[in-house]
Amino acid sequence: MIIEKNAKVYAAAPANTVIAPVLYLFMGILFSGFGYYSRGGVMSLPFLMGLGFIVFAVVVFVRNRALFGKEDNS
Repeated sequence: MIIEKNAKVYAAAPANTVIAPVLYLFMGILFSGFGYYSRGGVMSLPFLMGLGFIVFAVVVFVRNRALFGKEDNS
């Protein structure tokens, strides 16, 4: 039973590999935009946090693709 449930979860994982990176990218754009336009530049903390979110989104996306994206079920 546990193996069957794990197989179902693992099979559904490739469909969910984009959700987290999109969320992090959205938060990065939001923070960067807020920091740049309201705090005055690229050295403000919100802008730098936004860049961190954007970098993390790319890392998570690449890692998810490496783990789940290249699987061949034939």
